[in-house]
Amino acid sequence: MGIAGGIRAAGVIGLSVMGSAYAQSNVTLYGTVENALSYTTHVNAAGDSLSGMSAGILTTSRWGMRGREDLGQGWGAVFDLEQGFSPANGATQQQAWSRESWVGLEGPYGRVTLGRTYAPILEAAYMADPLREGTGTASVVALGQLSVLAPGNGYRLDKTIRYTTPASWGPISGSMLYAFGSPGSNVQKSDFGAHLMYGSPSLTLVAGYNREDNPWDASGSMINAVAAGTPRPPIASPAYLNDWKRETWMLGANYTIDKLNLYAGYSHDSDRPSSGTARRAYTTHLYWAGAAYWLTSNADVRVGFYKLRVEDTNIHPYLVGAQLDYYLSKNVDVYLLGAFVHNQGGAGTSYPVVAFGTSAAASAYGANTLAQSLGTTSSVTPGANQFQAAVGVRYRF
Repeated sequence: MGIAGGIRAAGVIGLSVMGSAYAQSNVTLYGTVENALSYTTHVNAAGDSLSGMSAGILTTSRWGMRGREDLGQGWGAVFDLEQGFSPANGATQQQAWSRESWVGLEGPYGRVTLGRTYAPILEAAYMADPLREGTGTASVVALGQLSVLAPGNGYRLDKTIRYTTPASWGPISGSMLYAFGSPGSNVQKSDFGAHLMYGSPSLTLVAGYNREDNPWDASGSMINAVAAGTPRPPIASPAYLNDWKRETWMLGANYTIDKLNLYAGYSHDSDRPSSGTARRAYTTHLYWAGAAYWLTSNADVRVGFYKLRVEDTNIHPYLVGAQLDYYLSKNVDVYLLGAFVHNQGGAGTSYPVVAFGTSAAASAYGANTLAQSLGTTSSVTPGANQFQAAVGVRYRF
């Protein structure tokens, strides 16, 4: 074979190898577009009501790309990039790939990823939450996502290393995560979390844990996804901010009986300095229960009840929510929902509800842009109740 023939042969072999390699890779474009019309009472301190368009009633609209490269012998390289947006006005969330942005390796012993991802305790809570579809930032029913379980840093954590168990563990699954903090006073915010789940065809049991060091923002304000009001006087000295711990744990279950799913759970959250003053330290308890029932093969109804109690305060709100979902196809559904929040004592629920009424939480979770676009930047008056009804459509791809 001459030099030219050899080059041609090498080129064919090279292209074959490249084609084989590319054939073992895949990248998927996915997303959700959801929008609704809603009516909500007590959207501000004046007690006004609001009717209009609300993006993110059930699920926040998002699009993303995920991929996997087969490395052979059961190993693979994986990544996921996901961005949230509002179809009501086309606005994106404040940072690119704000929902997820990670890369990692997986194999017979599990998956290890690096980047921005969900706190494990949120994944555990989702499995035990009867209104788990009610996760959008523009909905009162967002309380059904158990916002109280979110670490102070938010539902998603930056600069994480995460291990997830392999599918070979069968009915047992779980994950562990560590989020690296930032250097400097008041902004360290390192985080450790884990969750464990047992799943069978009829019974799912979940447990989750999260510990956060120094859950404060740079201004010295606690990013607090729990308290509506002020359970304790503010911290008097920044010296205390570097010695703060926040621990949350939860237990939950769901049980299936034919077309009926029953849900129940409990979470405990403790925020306090590990030494020194105990000012503003607090403990919260959240109890919930509910059910989901398939009316037909393409329609289901969900109901949920959530009760929060902040120790040593008069903050004891509860929420009752219900939603009816009808699937027009595998990817398209329409829904109707209603929710009522009873703000007992000093509790005050803001709109959009990201947590139990704290503007710091709304800011931390990027909800202010949505709030401003809806003209609802004020909080509801403490003790005032709130009701919401909505009808919407959702397309998944």
